[in-house]
Amino acid sequence: MNFLFVAPIICLILKITAAEQYFNDFKICGKSISKLGRIIGNEEAKPGDFPWQAVLRRRNSEMPYCGATLISNQWLITAAHCNVAVGHYVVLGANNLRQSYGGKRQYFRVKFIKSHPNYNKKYHDYDIVLIELDRPAIYTNYV
Repeated sequence: MNFLFVAPIICLILKITAAEQYFNDFKICGKSISKLGRIIGNEEAKPGDFPWQAVLRRRNSEMPYCGATLISNQWLITAAHCNVAVGHYVVLGANNLRQSYGGKRQYFRVKFIKSHPNYNKKYHDYDIVLIELDRPAIYTNYV
């Protein structure tokens, strides 16, 4: 990726984040509760280890097709080659989709998407998309 693309995206992310009314609540945002901070040796992540991780699902499907990263309470970032569409589902707070963890998960729909205007499907240049959720996520130990 070249700098001319990355700089505007970073500015957009900072603008979205700065607009958050509860900015001071982000003191520990982006820090895993895992002591290692990563998964090693095929070990399963524990609930809350990576609270910014999101799962993308198509309508009428329980199967995930891509992952995304929560960058504010209503915006995610992912790869444009994921072919995200308005109305697809987003799951936050899940580390194992085969198990139920009570009320730790939050479910959303994709409200709006913005791909980079120079995204090239053939070569995956500028392979980035911003996703707006249909409502704000609630920050917890799992999201």
